[in-house]
Amino acid sequence: MPPPAIAVAILDDLLFTAKIRETARVLGVELIVVRDPSVLHQGPPPALLLLDLNCKRVDPFAALEVVRQRADGGKSAPAVAFAAAVDKELSEKARTAGLEQVFDRSAFTEKLPEILRSVVTGPSTNGGGG
Repeated sequence: MPPPAIAVAILDDLLFTAKIRETARVLGVELIVVRDPSVLHQGPPPALLLLDLNCKRVDPFAALEVVRQRADGGKSAPAVAFAAAVDKELSEKARTAGLEQVFDRSAFTEKLPEILRSVVTGPSTNGGGG
């Protein structure tokens, strides 16, 4: 049996972290929550990067750049961003940074199982929303 796919999350909301962690556990995806983006230079490249654009402890855009600059091809790691529905500016900044999948928190929560399944089965063809 292959090792579980690794999803790396940049977030600091404890309840949201628990929800994502439990969904990942059920789907057999290893979730690593990162509080220091410099550690993203180490270990295997993530199969998925989850970015909470409202994160206060870690700059999600800095973390995205760390992953993209990995020598082992981190640029190919898919990234999914989410933010509070009222934060249209952050969502637009994420799209400008090249992220195709940017959701408001409720849409992200709804699609979370599908998003996490994609690291195990491959990406689906439908894009982001919200």
